[in-house]
Amino acid sequence: MDSSMFSGIQYGPSVRIQLAAIGTLPISGRFHEVTVLEISPQQLLFLCEWEIPQSDRVQLIYELMDSRDRLLLQGEIAGSKPWESRMLYIVKLQADETQKLRITGMLNRMMSRYSVDRRIHHYQSPLFGHSRRERRSGASLYPRK
Repeated sequence: MDSSMFSGIQYGPSVRIQLAAIGTLPISGRFHEVTVLEISPQQLLFLCEWEIPQSDRVQLIYELMDSRDRLLLQGEIAGSKPWESRMLYIVKLQADETQKLRITGMLNRMMSRYSVDRRIHHYQSPLFGHSRRERRSGASLYPRK
C-alpha cells in the first residue's frame, strides 16, 4: 500500500505534534504535521516523516484540531515501526473525560460532514415502495378512489 494516498484529502481532525520537554527542560518547539490513520478518544495511530525518540524523558504534545475545536493532549508512545519511508506510531492518549468527549465530538462532526456530502436517500429504497422519480412525475403513492 502506498503511503502517499494518506497525505491527500483530510476528512477528520488534523493532528500535529510538538516537542514539549526533554527531562526537566521545557521546550517550545514548533508543531509538525503528521498523517493520521486512526483516531479514537483513547488512541492515535499516525505516520511521521522522522523518527521520534522513545524515552520517558521526551515529552510530546499532540494537537487535535477540526473546524470548531482545538485540543492539546499528552500521550505515551505504545509502539512504532518503519512503514515505507515513514515511521508508524501508536500513541495512548492521556485524556480526561471532558477531553474524550471533545474528541468524540470531533469524530461526530467528521461523520456528519461525510453523510451530508454523501446524501442518503432512504426513501429511494424498495422498502418504501416508491422512488424519487415516481414522486417527481406526479404519480400518486396512493390509489385513487
